[in-house]
Amino acid sequence: MFLPLLQLENEAPGTGYVFVLSTLADKSGHGIGSALLKFAEKHKGPNGNSLIVPDNNTRAHARYLRLGYQDISRKKMVKSEWQSDGEN
Repeated sequence: MFLPLLQLENEAPGTGYVFVLSTLADKSGHGIGSALLKFAEKHKGPNGNSLIVPDNNTRAHARYLRLGYQDISRKKMVKSEWQSDGEN
């Protein structure tokens, strides 16, 4: 699982990296995630920010696209014992 993450991180040198951005399910849709991302943008690296989103998290992916993030690269998940419906 970690090798693809490291490979993706290495494709975005000089960026601040948002490792985890999450809210409680009952708080979803209240703008908290967007507010957290705006906070991260204030502390970005010299080349902006980067983040990694699994392909099965379509709501988060759509939010990041709306906020100006772009798909730059995709790597196959290496799950081992980690449970996820995603592939990338």
